[in-house]
Amino acid sequence: MIHPLSPLPGIRTRRRCGLATAGTLLLVILATPAIHAQAPAPREERPASGKKELTPQQKEMQRVAKIMAWARQAKPTQLELLRRMYEPIYKGNQQDLVSNQQYAQRCWAQAETIAKQANARPEVVRQWQTAAKLYLELAKQNQAIVKTLDAGVFNLAEPFAAIAKIEQQITQLTGKTPKRDWFMPSDFQRAAGPALPGGGQPPPPAHRQP
Repeated sequence: MIHPLSPLPGIRTRRRCGLATAGTLLLVILATPAIHAQAPAPREERPASGKKELTPQQKEMQRVAKIMAWARQAKPTQLELLRRMYEPIYKGNQQDLVSNQQYAQRCWAQAETIAKQANARPEVVRQWQTAAKLYLELAKQNQAIVKTLDAGVFNLAEPFAAIAKIEQQITQLTGKTPKRDWFMPSDFQRAAGPALPGGGQPPPPAHRQP
């Protein structure tokens, strides 16, 4: 686990790339009212009776507010501030890199199993194969984010856009929105729409489903 005050692996203090992305993330989080997002709330104790549980966005906004309060008192360098801001993104993509590769393997295995059945439906086999390819693409973007942050670069606009597009494709294919435990700026800029139908065919499993 990365300590909040420790540098991300490979970060070089001479790098100042990606400040615009970080600034956008901060402004969006601090200025946007809480809306529904796709990231699930972490496990925690139930709130006291009569108190409404915070949404994932509200919890993230609280985290950012605490970081900004710390920054006003501690006067950190830009690099120290960015390390704290991007820590959940770094750790989340490390975890998703592994899990998305595992989901891809499961989908390939399921496609092969169905293809061997006497009454196999080609369209269902293709569904599982497509799901496997999409999860592999997600894993590639997870790896790109980890490598970018390892290099001390904080401009993640390109992999963020790619992930949003792939997640939309998975939603269209499976009828369920992929879930992750970290946020992108776009998560605060759009409200999640209703799940799309699976076209009447048995869909591949949604993200994070066993």
